[in-house]
Amino acid sequence: IERTVQELPGDLAADRPDAVLLLSGYNNLLNECGRGPVDTASCRQAIETIRFGVRDVIRRSKDSRVSYVFVSTLTPPGPVAPGAPRDRRISNDAIVETNHQIRQMVSTEGATLVDVYPLFAGREAEYVEADGLHLRPAGNQAVADAFLAAIQATVQQTPLLRR
Repeated sequence: IERTVQELPGDLAADRPDAVLLLSGYNNLLNECGRGPVDTASCRQAIETIRFGVRDVIRRSKDSRVSYVFVSTLTPPGPVAPGAPRDRRISNDAIVETNHQIRQMVSTEGATLVDVYPLFAGREAEYVEADGLHLRPAGNQAVADAFLAAIQATVQQTPLLRR
């Protein structure tokens, strides 16, 4: 999330988007929480870093006159397949706590929440790669569909005029 916050001003200045779509924070949790308990100081700090990073992205986007900010929750970890080269799962407890913080931050900052976590429930093996972290094409499609649905529900649509 720190990299996202750092690079955002330049991206906003160069692109001048009407909307920002955010899904970030996995590396913070992977490095500090892994599959361990959420109650460690380093894991709690990682969750706080994500929370304040999401807040900063929303605020910087709005300060740059971005009309719409869409923020996704994190997806759950998937099962690690036998023979997977590396187990990259993140503690589900850390993801759940981070998502709780994201939901609160999005609500108080006036952005639009894209809650993808429940879409993955029971479909983790289909949506998450064998390493337990990265998404399969079906998982990427589920995230994209959730963002599109949020955009369509939030942004006023103007029908095309046909002559």
